[in-house]
Amino acid sequence: MDSRQLAYFRVVIEQGSFTAAAAKLHMTQPSLSLVVQRLEKELGIRLLDRSRLGVRPTEAGSHLYATAANVLDQIDAATLHIRSLADGLAGRVILSSTPIFNWGHLPAILIALQKEAREIDLVLEDPPPDRTVRSVLDGTADIGVVTAWDLAQLKAMYGDRLEMRLAINLPLVAVLPASWAKSVDFVSLHEIREMRWIMPATSTTFPGLPELFEHLWNLRPELRPRSIQKTSGVQTALPLVAAGLGMTIVPEGVGAIADSSIAIRRIDDDVVPLQAVVIWRRSAAQTPAVATVIDLLLDRDRWKPSENAIHRQ
Repeated sequence: MDSRQLAYFRVVIEQGSFTAAAAKLHMTQPSLSLVVQRLEKELGIRLLDRSRLGVRPTEAGSHLYATAANVLDQIDAATLHIRSLADGLAGRVILSSTPIFNWGHLPAILIALQKEAREIDLVLEDPPPDRTVRSVLDGTADIGVVTAWDLAQLKAMYGDRLEMRLAINLPLVAVLPASWAKSVDFVSLHEIREMRWIMPATSTTFPGLPELFEHLWNLRPELRPRSIQKTSGVQTALPLVAAGLGMTIVPEGVGAIADSSIAIRRIDDDVVPLQAVVIWRRSAAQTPAVATVIDLLLDRDRWKPSENAIHRQ
């Protein structure tokens, strides 16, 4: 008994006659009748009651029909899933992406993924960027998205082991306490240098946001803040700003999660943007699903900044 016999038998039962089943299967009635007769002989039991009005399944035939329908549906589902795997529309992908990128930009990618490849099982992780780099290098993550200020420096550090592509530039904004009274859209670094800056600690293994400002302050020491409070990450800084304890700098996409507890202003200085960079291992053989997610991440049409990103308050 094979899947072809089961498929033919299923059609005979569903059509109720050999004539109708043969027409549906585009084969002759005698050929179809012979297939069912051989199946009955192989199983050693009558499967159909035949009459001039058509055919009806016997008890054994009803059981075989239910089994055949289940088996054939599973074969169809398995075939579709395997084809989806080959086409990059299914599979498991681990994406490690920095929180300050996720806030404003990752939702658009997830929406596109649901529309185009909903069978992909995307596992999201959101560690700091230096840990994302390590996760991709050691293979615990398939893809990473990091926010660096100098792609050339990042390539000099890891380019021999990682592929890197720029996804989008992320302009920076100042996040201030809600008590910030000025109504202008811009602030200068000079006018906020007297405030306490709440910033992530610098890292020797990744050129990110704090390294960008250390570079800027080395070039223009007059802009260095009077007080800098170090935190584990930008996501830790935001509640402190909301409590009125200082200010911080983030990509403008933070507006996607901002509320009335903070004020967001553009920076009226020549500050280079952060760069959202997609990374993956050079030596790793990509699955089609991983390739699909990388393509989505690099499709800039899907990176739509929130309309509410700027000028809260």
